[in-house]
Amino acid sequence: MVLIHRPGGAFPHGWCSQAAMVRLTKITDYALLLMALMARRPGEAPFTSRDLAGLTGISPPMVSKILKLLAREGFLRSTRGANGGYSLASDPLDITVAALIERLEGPVTLTVCSAHDASGCPIEDFCPVSSPLQRINRVVIDTLSNITLAELAEPEGTLPARRWSRGSAAVAATKTG
Repeated sequence: MVLIHRPGGAFPHGWCSQAAMVRLTKITDYALLLMALMARRPGEAPFTSRDLAGLTGISPPMVSKILKLLAREGFLRSTRGANGGYSLASDPLDITVAALIERLEGPVTLTVCSAHDASGCPIEDFCPVSSPLQRINRVVIDTLSNITLAELAEPEGTLPARRWSRGSAAVAATKTG
């Protein structure tokens, strides 16, 4: 995920900003859509960028760029020739939203202190919200790790109830919150 930081916020040293937010890039957003569409229609593979552009309304050059990226990252298999195109390289049940986001954007980190190397935060040693923010970050990562491409591909309104185990971070967070 990308933390968008606009300089000039109310806080010093650029560690926080009034305009900061968490948002997926357009490429990742579209990649999730394209992958879900492909998972929803397994008998129609391989897909061409033109097919997917027509189905989604995303421009053909953007679809082509994303499909090449997904193939390079190992999520798609590319087939050349007259009947060529792209198909999923793995079962949709084996691909998590977390894996897609991390491969396309890098580690999911909501704040500097929730990154693997938190040394970039100038107030880490005395920050009262560091631990709770790290806990929130873990819950976000756990949640993204528990949603598969197969679930994204389900038609709206048909998703099964979440299958959280008693020891999951989401349950633990609600109990401690």
